[in-house]
Amino acid sequence: MSDIGLMFCQDLIPKIMDGTKTETRRLKGLKLINEAPDFWVSAKHLEGNLWQMTSRNGYPRIINCPYKVGDQMYCKETWAVDELWDDYKPSYIAYIDPGATVWYMADGEKPSWAGRTRSAMFMTKRFARTWRELTDVRCERLWDMTDDGAKAEGFASVEAFKNKWDSLNKKHPWSSNCWVFVLDWRTK
Repeated sequence: MSDIGLMFCQDLIPKIMDGTKTETRRLKGLKLINEAPDFWVSAKHLEGNLWQMTSRNGYPRIINCPYKVGDQMYCKETWAVDELWDDYKPSYIAYIDPGATVWYMADGEKPSWAGRTRSAMFMTKRFARTWRELTDVRCERLWDMTDDGAKAEGFASVEAFKNKWDSLNKKHPWSSNCWVFVLDWRTK
């Protein structure tokens, strides 16, 4: 199994930590499929990371999903460490000072000791505080989301999720009804 880092908005981190959010939808691995999402009519898990997408005319295409059941997901979030480390790369800091005190933006006001705020994109797994084990991976169209799915995403309704999705996904807005991988997890 692999360790995979997934970026999350700071407002969703507390929902993951308290168990309100137990799934996420991701586009990675579906770029070619989402160039013409309506051309594809079904997705079937074969084995391991392999999925078969079937087109309207019966043409199958095998794709490799970047996620699998049992993977250990860590949440990448906006963060900072002591200002002493402001001029160093996160990987260097993790190597030299693996026990560095980390401030996470989701926790509120930045303390005076914290240095520059760093993007979630650059968080190393060493500094991640939230880990979850993937318990299910499925492929579906975005519009297949139910109210239960929206709640598992940490939202009160599909409409609330749709608004958040559109704010984050300009290339594949809700209206595109793109294909997504749905990842479910449990607390580690």
